Amino acid sequence: MKLKISLIFGMCLLATSLFAQNNTTKEIAEPGFALYINSPIGLISKMRIKAEVRFDNNLSIMGSFSSYHNMWAGNQSYLEMRRYKIKPLAKQTYQFARIGSGQTIGGNYFLAAFGWGTQRYFGKDKRFFIDYSRGFKVCPKIYGEDLEKGIENGFKGLFYILGPGAIFDLNLNIGYRF
Repeated sequence: MKLKISLIFGMCLLATSLFAQNNTTKEIAEPGFALYINSPIGLISKMRIKAEVRFDNNLSIMGSFSSYHNMWAGNQSYLEMRRYKIKPLAKQTYQFARIGSGQTIGGNYFLAAFGWGTQRYFGKDKRFFIDYSRGFKVCPKIYGEDLEKGIENGFKGLFYILGPGAIFDLNLNIGYRF
């Protein structure tokens, strides 16, 4: 009788402790890998893809590449470091710092940015998310002629207002965390 009770108790203990974890989903703040693309509205001027590696609950590093078309044909790439503030719900806030470079018709430029953002997770397993960030960016010219070369009809200055060198850095991306 003692053997049967011991076996039943042992099986209950194993079932509740070892197999109680849900391995099919990850917590939002767990280390992992995520891919981002820019929002559908952003496709008017660019195509952006980002890859993020999260090292622990609140620190990640990200690589980004953007290909611009229309007035500012060229590309931009940067590394971004994020520091997340962990929240128990399906929303996280973060601070970021970016450093990188870009190229347009007129020349090459360096970029540095900082700011803050929010990620909102959706779905049953909280893997799909919308990421929006805002901050400030500076883009001094490295070499070349005029970064706004090719802009005609009195639209000078748009490179630093709406283009890749925008001082107010606003981003909206969609993503999936693996």
